[in-house]
Amino acid sequence: MSSIPPDTYPLSASATLTGLYSGENVTDSTASSPQRGGGPDDSPQDPAYVPEGIHNTVIHIYDTRNETNRYFYQLKGDYQVTYIFCSGVGPDDFINVTTLSADQGFHSMESALEHNRAFRTTRLHYHDYFEFMIVLEGAVTARIEGKDFRYPAGSACLINRGLRHSEGYEGMARLLFIGLSPVLMEELLQYCRSSSLDIERSIPDTLLFRFLQESLETDQKNSCLDFIPAQNTLRDKNNRLMHDLTETMFRSLLMPSFGATFRVKALLCDFLALLASPEAFSCTALALEDAGNDYLLFTRITHLMDEQDGRLTRGQLEKLLNYSGDYLNRIVKKYSGKSLFDYGMTFCMRSAEYYLEHTQKPVSEIAILCGFTNKTHFYRQFEKHFGVTPMEWRRKALQTG
Repeated sequence: MSSIPPDTYPLSASATLTGLYSGENVTDSTASSPQRGGGPDDSPQDPAYVPEGIHNTVIHIYDTRNETNRYFYQLKGDYQVTYIFCSGVGPDDFINVTTLSADQGFHSMESALEHNRAFRTTRLHYHDYFEFMIVLEGAVTARIEGKDFRYPAGSACLINRGLRHSEGYEGMARLLFIGLSPVLMEELLQYCRSSSLDIERSIPDTLLFRFLQESLETDQKNSCLDFIPAQNTLRDKNNRLMHDLTETMFRSLLMPSFGATFRVKALLCDFLALLASPEAFSCTALALEDAGNDYLLFTRITHLMDEQDGRLTRGQLEKLLNYSGDYLNRIVKKYSGKSLFDYGMTFCMRSAEYYLEHTQKPVSEIAILCGFTNKTHFYRQFEKHFGVTPMEWRRKALQTG
C-alpha cells in the first residue's frame, strides 16, 4: 500500500464515489484536521507509534526505527479496502488514497513526485495481514524484499504477511488494495471445509487458498502469488468485475444499510473466488529468493504456455503481458535456451504425446487439438521434437506399456 502520507483525514459518506472514481483530488468537506500520533497515552512501548506519522482509524502504523523496513502496519479489524488514484508522476501530480473498513475510513493525499522519491530510497513497509494488490489501470512497480516486479493493468499480486515492500508509479494509475486478517482467512477456510455445498468445499483446493493455508500453518512468508489474466480477451472483463466489486464494496461501507456486514464479506468472497478461478486468472507462486522481474516474466510465459498447450502467438503474449515480442523472446532464451516459438512448441508436443498415448484419436484429430491447421506441419514439428513420426511414437508407447 502507499507509503505514509503527509495529510490524513477521517472519511464520511460526504466523500462521494463520483469524486473517488474520477480521480479528483477529493477532500471530505466534513473532515477534521489531520490527526497526528505520538501522544504519551496512546503510544505503545515497542514498537513506537510513528511520532509524526498518522493515527488513522483502520490501520495502526508503527515506526520500527529501521531504515530499510521502516514502517509496520497492523490491521485493526478483519479487513480493509483501499482505492488509490495516481494522476501522473509530474511535479503537480498527486496520489489520492481512500481506505475503508467495517466502520471506519480515512482519506489522504500526497505528492506523486515525493512518493516516487521515497520509493527510490527503498524505504519499505510490512504488515501483519495478507494484502492483495490489483492494478485496475496503468502500471506499477512493486518492490518486494528488494526486488522489483512490474504489474500492468489487469494483473494482481498477493503479498504475504511480513514481506517488506513498496510501490512506485510510472504514470496515471488506479489500484485496489484489499487487506485480510489471518483470523478472517482462518474463519473462511474453516467455513469452506465444513460447507454442505460442493462449490464451497472445493475452494480450499485452489492454488490461492492452498497458499493462504500454508502461510497460516507454517508461518512461511518469503513468497507471494502472481496473477495475470488467463486470456487476453478476459482482461477487460476481469477489470470490469473488479471495478464493480470495488464500487459495490465502497457503497456498502460508505452508506451502510441493514445487512452491510454480510454484504461486504460476501463481496470479499466474490473477489477471492474470481482470483482463484483458473478460467479468469493464471496464478503462479513466486519464491522471492529465486525471483526477479525477468524470472517473474518467464514464469508468467511458462504458465500461459502450459494452460494453452503452447499455442499462443507472439502477438497474443505481447497483449497479455504488455511487453514486446522481441523482449519476451530474449527472456525465454535466457531461461530456457530456446526461442519463444520453440519453447511454446515443447508444451504443444507434450499435449500431442498425451493424446497419442492415452487416447485412440487419429493423428489428424490430434493435430487439430494441438492447434495445427496443417497436418504436414504437425508431422514436421513432431519429428523434429521426438525424432520419429506420431504413428511410430504411438506404436512404441503401446509396446512399452
